[in-house]
Amino acid sequence: MEKNIILLFGGDSDERLVSVASAQAIAEAIKPGHLWFWHHEGPVYAINYQELIDHKNPFTDDFKPKKEPIFYTIEEAVCSSLSAGHVFLLGLHGGSGENGFIQALFEKHNRAFTGSGSRASAVAFNKIATKEALRPYPIKMAPHLVIESKNRHEIEATLRDFLTAHQEIIVKPVSGGSSLGCFFIKNQEDIKTAAEGIVLLMRPFMAEKIIRGREITVGVIEDLQGIQALMGTEIVVDKDRAFDYQGKYLGKGTKEITPANLSSSLMTDAQKLAVMAHQGLSLSGYSRSDLILAEDGFYYLETNTLPGLTKSSLVPQQLAIAGITLQEFLHDQIKLATRKAAL
Repeated sequence: MEKNIILLFGGDSDERLVSVASAQAIAEAIKPGHLWFWHHEGPVYAINYQELIDHKNPFTDDFKPKKEPIFYTIEEAVCSSLSAGHVFLLGLHGGSGENGFIQALFEKHNRAFTGSGSRASAVAFNKIATKEALRPYPIKMAPHLVIESKNRHEIEATLRDFLTAHQEIIVKPVSGGSSLGCFFIKNQEDIKTAAEGIVLLMRPFMAEKIIRGREITVGVIEDLQGIQALMGTEIVVDKDRAFDYQGKYLGKGTKEITPANLSSSLMTDAQKLAVMAHQGLSLSGYSRSDLILAEDGFYYLETNTLPGLTKSSLVPQQLAIAGITLQEFLHDQIKLATRKAAL
C-alpha cells in the first residue's frame, strides 16, 4: 500500500462519473493509502478501497459514499494537516479538477500533485486559449469562431453564416471534455437545436469547421529521464455516429485501434505533433492530444491534461503497447510530482 498517496477523484464536472472509473483502475494498480472522493456539491469523503471497487456501472451511476464527509470543502481538505507530506494522485477529469482550480490550491498550500500546473492546465482546458498558445507552432488547426451572443436568434444567424462558409461545422464548449455538450451541424434544423442548447447550457461555446479524415489520438508521457510519445490510437466511428460519451465509454458505435494502422512516417508525424502540443502548452506529467488526419496532413483538435485512466481509456491502451504497466506509469507520475514539489 502506498501510504503517502492520496487518490483524489470525483469533482464537480460532467466527467465525474469517468473520474470514478479512473479511480477504480488506479486503486487496483497501486492501492493508495488514502482514497478521497470530492463530491460535486463540495464535501470530501474518505472512502474504503472495497467500497470504491464494488461500485458498479461507474460510467452511468453516481458514486454515493456510505459515511459522513471528513471535510466540507476541497480547500479545507487540501490545506489540512492530514494531507501534509502526501502526494495527491489525481483521478479527476474536467471542471475544477482539470481547469487549473485544484492545481492552484495545491500550489497555494505547497502540496505535491500529479499532472500539469495551474497556469498550463487553465490554458489547455480552454480551446480558444489553446489555439492562441499554439499559433506560433507549425500546427494546422481548423477555422473557428467564438459564440458570444446569448440571444438564440443571433446565435442562429452566426451559425448560419459560418455553416455557409464551411459546409459542415461542430459547436462545442470552449472548456470541457468527453464530447459532452457538442452539436454537429449540417443543416438549418441542426442550427436550431444547437442554438437552443447553447442558450440552455449557459456556458461559452465555439464553432469550428469539421475537418474530415481519420481520428487519431496520441498520449505523451514523462518520467524522470524525459518525454516520449506513445503509439497513437485510431478512433473508427460508425456511419452517422459521433465519438460521443456513449461511444467513448459505453462502446456504442465506435472502435478503437491501438496502435493505429499508420505508416511509420505518419505515426512519427502524429507523435511529434502531440509532443509539440504538450511542450507548447507547458504541460507536465502526461497528456493526450486529439488529431485528424486529412488529405493535407494532420490537424490538431485539442489536448487533455488529465486524460482518462479507466480500463477502457486510450492512454492505458497505448501504455500497454509500449510495455508499460499502469502501475509503472503511476509510480513515474508520483516521482515527477515529488520532484516538482521540491523545486
